[in-house]
Amino acid sequence: MPRSPTLHQCHRSMSRLLVLTGTTLFPVEHIPRRDTVLLVEDPGFCARKRFHQQKLAYVLGCMRDARDELRAAGREVVYYEIDDGVTLAEGVRRTVRHHHTALAHFQTEDQTPATQLRDVAGDIGINYATIASPMFLTDPGVLDEWFSTNRPAMSAFYKMQRRRLGILVEGRDPVGGQWSFDAENRSRVRRETVLPSEPRSLQWSDSASRAVQDVARLFPDHPGDAAGLWLPTSRNGAEHWLEHFLSQRFMGFGTFEDAMTVRSRVVHHSVLAPILNVGLLTPSFVIDRALAFARDHNVALNDLEGFIRQIVGWREFIRGMARTSGREMRTANAWDADRSPDHSWFTADTGIVPLDHALRGATNLAWNHHIERLMVIANLMNLCGIHPSCVYDYFMRYYIDAYDWVMVPNVFGMGLTSDGGLFTTKPYICGSNYMRKMSDHGSGQWCETVDGLFWRFVDKHADRLRKNPRLALMVAQSDRIEAKRRKRLFDAADTFIGTHTQ
Repeated sequence: MPRSPTLHQCHRSMSRLLVLTGTTLFPVEHIPRRDTVLLVEDPGFCARKRFHQQKLAYVLGCMRDARDELRAAGREVVYYEIDDGVTLAEGVRRTVRHHHTALAHFQTEDQTPATQLRDVAGDIGINYATIASPMFLTDPGVLDEWFSTNRPAMSAFYKMQRRRLGILVEGRDPVGGQWSFDAENRSRVRRETVLPSEPRSLQWSDSASRAVQDVARLFPDHPGDAAGLWLPTSRNGAEHWLEHFLSQRFMGFGTFEDAMTVRSRVVHHSVLAPILNVGLLTPSFVIDRALAFARDHNVALNDLEGFIRQIVGWREFIRGMARTSGREMRTANAWDADRSPDHSWFTADTGIVPLDHALRGATNLAWNHHIERLMVIANLMNLCGIHPSCVYDYFMRYYIDAYDWVMVPNVFGMGLTSDGGLFTTKPYICGSNYMRKMSDHGSGQWCETVDGLFWRFVDKHADRLRKNPRLALMVAQSDRIEAKRRKRLFDAADTFIGTHTQ
């Protein structure tokens, strides 16, 4: 039987009800003091897709820790756990009975709860409002104005952001004489490279531990293992996570940003996206701490700028792309892909060594760093002709930081260019040479399979690729492949596609 909120939880007469979702769990100082707070673990969200167990455990654990932190700060909180079986809309209806005359939530890019809340407010006849969110650095109006008047290019957007926010600029010019040091961020991990230890969250709270147990009990057929959750679920834990990154992995972040290695899943990455995307830390807080730490510890500019670019630039840019072109991206299929992955992609048993390594990371951790996602998993799905919606579904279900506003541009735009190139100048495809160059994966039969997939894709789409000056040379190179080698490569590709896709 669903629990109803007790009277002491809702004693404030004529107060506003503020709904926090699993992606608006902001620090207590951002929560209006006079509001009653409602959080609902909506079973419909959890069952919408077969989400990775760690993704569900993370969201529910963060929600429960947020509840506890708000109550400890003296805030009024009404909370429905998943076993209560209460939907978001029903939770609002039950709670509003206790003398609330207005309903509010933070601005969000997740339209599903926003629509539900707006509809329920209209149905029951109470005032409805949205509150400016600290989730991003850019006001929606500023974002929409820029995208409506500029060609969507990350480099131009990033310059605008740096100047607007006054970050790493001297007047209107960039500190260090250039806006991006990306060219310096492509070192591989060598045998003698000393890597930082893998990060691990502090011990969970009792509330988060119960969330892990609930997910394992209620969703046993979902991928992954909830007990393997490795990220912090509280504000205090999130701050410790950030400080550990700054002290242990910030120096080297840029240098090894694109490196892959079997010696470390995280390398020098921050793994802050999951934390930012639920609201435990805000981007302004993270940027302020990073700038202060870099100043006090003489962090190399390419490391600092590379980190700043991800939060000030890329994160805000893809949000803008999702807002302005999300629907167009979802429905496009520029490469006419029509296949789906078979079970071997989910058991990490494809025989392509870098792919299986990356897929195991997704299964075990609900996370890969961006090069494994982009240049291994998305690249090979694209080369195999896997339909964009199948790729999107995999990324949404398996990754702990995945939400629509994140994955629509990152998958359809960056990963696949299935949108026709709305903001990219070329598809991000590669053969085995790049994977070996940027990793410590040894050579093997897998190289011929990957190269066959790559050249088969180039050959199949030669007419389209030839029109791009950056890719015409690639097509010409394909035309010069000796006939026997071409047959061998294409046979390997066809065998892989026939065996590992449907």
